[in-house]
Formats: sequence, structure tokens, C-alpha cells
Amino acid sequence: MGQRSMAMVFSGLLFLGVYFCGFFLSAGKPLWLDEHHSMTRSIAGVSYGQILQGRLDWEGNNAPLFYLLQKSVCDLVAYDPGVLVPVSPSQGMLFYGDPFSNVFLRLIPLFFMALAPAILFYYFSRRYSWVWGGFSALLCLSSWLLWWYGLEARPYIHFLTLSLLQVVAFLEVARSRDADGRLWWGLGVVNVLLALTVTASILQVALIAVWFAGFSRRSLNTCKIIFVFLLPALIAAYYYAVALKGRSWFSVPIYKYYLSNVPWHILAVSAAFFVYAGLSWSWGHKRIFPFLQWMSRDEIKKVWPAVFFFVSLSAVYFLALAFFKMRELPVAEGGAPFANRHLINFVPVGIIAMTIFSRALFQSFKDVQTRGFFTALLVALLAWRFIYTYFYVHSWINI
Repeated sequence: MGQRSMAMVFSGLLFLGVYFCGFFLSAGKPLWLDEHHSMTRSIAGVSYGQILQGRLDWEGNNAPLFYLLQKSVCDLVAYDPGVLVPVSPSQGMLFYGDPFSNVFLRLIPLFFMALAPAILFYYFSRRYSWVWGGFSALLCLSSWLLWWYGLEARPYIHFLTLSLLQVVAFLEVARSRDADGRLWWGLGVVNVLLALTVTASILQVALIAVWFAGFSRRSLNTCKIIFVFLLPALIAAYYYAVALKGRSWFSVPIYKYYLSNVPWHILAVSAAFFVYAGLSWSWGHKRIFPFLQWMSRDEIKKVWPAVFFFVSLSAVYFLALAFFKMRELPVAEGGAPFANRHLINFVPVGIIAMTIFSRALFQSFKDVQTRGFFTALLVALLAWRFIYTYFYVHSWINI
């Protein structure tokens, strides 16, 4: 069996393991208020046409993909949300439970949840090695947002996994000046699916368009511009225009929303990479620090697309949040709370960036001692993430 087949087999096993783990966790987790409201107000009793038009009065994000998928599955078995019964309030919140519904309504979100680490493992196993594939998958599995929102019948986990597919497709197209037409087709399909999932994905599509316009203009043509960029942008803009109902309100400083999705350690590794790459590119660095091994400019160029996407997306979201912060409106006046789950797309972006940065740094270290220290640091980081995630979501999963 070849390396590609082995990577696919292990990715499949990882997918099944995460899926069934989520399956059993969901069985003991009743639906919270937002899940119940989405089912009863935006899916059951609502026509497919109304969902496609974005006419979902209760929803803040009215992009239709999640609701269409849920409605299709429910119609297949003639699911009746009337079986949901209130569960005793816990932690000051009201929940709705039913042994069948707890799992059935989360079958599709669980698919997207299990798909994320499987894709990461397969991609980096094929691109680098099984070690880095495992590292990226473990980074994903140690993210509390994956387990928190992967077990919800809401569109957040769809945003996470589709953003992951988008970044992978973007990196593969960007690394080749003469990319296969199938890669462009895949990037376009993912962009359209993202536009049908979350209207904010228009920012990611715009940044990728800026990249190709600025760094790879020759690879563009009219068909690519229309299908890969313009079509998803128009779809997202339409649903955003239909959903304009009010303004959000912010309960914590803006930087805390960002740090909830891109933790400090990912920022620290990224900052270390920028400093290291900057010194490697500068003149006279070998004379100033003769005891260090430096990255070549070709190595820096290989990770530049991931750097661009990570940094530019961070900057754009900071500006967007600052803009909406200035226009915030209390709930009493029609505003909606802005939660960190709306930035869940930073989870895959941060994981991919950290994997690429870490591997680039590791490769630049030539001596065994430095590599051993760096490896121990990454292992300790993963251990800390798993411990933190377990204690953070344990009480929620075991309501």
C-alpha cells in the first residue's frame, strides 16, 4: 500500500473516531435554546424557497446551507420537533431534550466536525510528513471551539471546516504558477459553499482575490474571476443585505474575541516566525548571529501565502469589529450579542499557520539539541491545550 493510500486510510480512521466520539457525546447533551429555536422557527414549517431567499426572521446569519441540509434530513424521516421537551434549567439556561433528537439533529454538524482533523492530517501528511500531519490534527482536536460547537445543530462548525478547505485549496493554487484547473474549480466551489454558510466569508474571498491580483495576476482569467471570486461575493452580499435587522452589542473588549479563536501561543509562534524570517532576509544577519542557522529566501517564499492570509485576515477582522463596535446597539433596542463563535473561522487558519510556521522553524534548526528543545516545546503546548480544552468544555458536554 502506497503512502497516499496509507494517509487516506488513517485519515478515514481519524474521521470515524472523531465522528463516533461526537455521536456518543451528543446523546447526553440536550439542545440549548438557539438550537431549539433554529429547528422550530427556521427549519420546521419554513419552505425551502423561504430558506433560499434568506427570509429567516429569527436568524442573524441567514445564509441557507445549514438550514437546507437540516431540513432535507428532517424531511427524509418526517422528523417532528414536537418530541422535544424542556429539560430542567442548568447554569441558568433552558434546554430541550429527546434521546433521538439529541443525536439526529447533530448528524450533519458531527460530519463537519470529524472532517476537519481528518483533512488536516491528510493534507500535511502528504505535503510534509506523517509527523506534521499528526501535529496539525492534534492542534485541531485540542481546540475547545471544535468540541463546543461541533456538538451543536448550528452552522458554526460548517464555517470552521469550509474555511479549512478554503485555505488548503488557496495554498495549493498559490504554490503553483500553473495550477491544475481542478484546484481552481475546487476553490470556487468552496468559496460558494462558504458564501451559502456565513455572509462574513466575503472577507476571506476578497483577501484571496487580493492575493492573486497582487502576486499572481497572470494566473487569472475572466472565468476564474467570475466563478471563484465574483459569484460567492455576490451571494454573500445578497444574504447580508436581506438580513440587515439591527446592530450587535459587545460584552468584552474586541481583542478577547480574537484571542478566544487564535490563542496567545499561536500568536507567539507566528511572531517568532516573522522575526526569524525577517532576520533571515536581512543583510548581514550571518555576521550578527553567526551561531544560528537561517532560512533561505526560497523557504520564506514557500510559506508566504499562509503568512499573508493569516495576517491580513486578522487585520480585516480587527477593523470590522472596531467598525461594528462603534455602531453597537443594546438588546433592548434591537441589537444582537456578538459571541466569539462568529470568529470560529480563525481556528483552522491559526492551525494551518502554526503548523507551517513550526515546520519552517524546525527545518531551519540543524543541531539535534535545538530540534529536541523545539519538539519538547510543541509537545508541552499540545498537552496544555488538551488539558485546558477538557476542563473548559467538560461541564458543558455533561449537562
